[in-house]
Amino acid sequence: MEWLDEVDESGNLIGLNRYALQFYMTGDPDTDYGVNDTSSEKPGFRSNKAAYVDYSASGEDNTLFYPHPVVQVRENTGSLTISKEVINGDLEEEFAFELILTDAEGNPITDIPESESYEVLENGVIRFTLTHGQSITVTDIPAGTSITLTEVSHDGYTVRIKEGGQTLTAGDQYTFVFADDRELTVVNNAGAELPATGGSGTKVITYGGIAIMLIALMCGIGRHFTRKEEKHSLTLSE
Repeated sequence: MEWLDEVDESGNLIGLNRYALQFYMTGDPDTDYGVNDTSSEKPGFRSNKAAYVDYSASGEDNTLFYPHPVVQVRENTGSLTISKEVINGDLEEEFAFELILTDAEGNPITDIPESESYEVLENGVIRFTLTHGQSITVTDIPAGTSITLTEVSHDGYTVRIKEGGQTLTAGDQYTFVFADDRELTVVNNAGAELPATGGSGTKVITYGGIAIMLIALMCGIGRHFTRKEEKHSLTLSE
């Protein structure tokens, strides 16, 4: 927010308008100190109503105005990295992705830093492709941004989206609220994927295997008794 300076028709400062709370003031040129890049022609607010010095010379009072800097209140931002891993498939195959970023009100975020790694559409949708081992990084994402990552094409593959060793979703889409730097990996598997350790899938396989063994055992015992009965009946007939 900015306390707007009030000036008269000649542009002279006459006071401070304490009721006009805006955030569109920009720092005057050459108001950065040293190598800083936070004031000159940057949006912000002014910490004082003017930058000037009053002096007297040759019996006259004068006022010398100086370039007026601004103070910036920067958003908390971070970066999102997306990597691709392919298992049992073509390591040269390209997979298409989309990223949608929206603010807290659901409006698309369109001021996304440009990159050769991805394409930003007019509606803010980010499109890119990845092969095995490749990754992209989107920077300067404000905290609180809602992000939806979708792998658009993956025929013949199962998809899991992971972070570190944790599976975030067993599917091709993941939505989350951005808070800090994230590194996601999209894993495509063209073969039969084993269930996660300790999950319900392992129990199904275990119990199924036990059932098959029991059935085989019962069939074997039945055949054994059948053969003994056949042999016994033949002996009596003699």
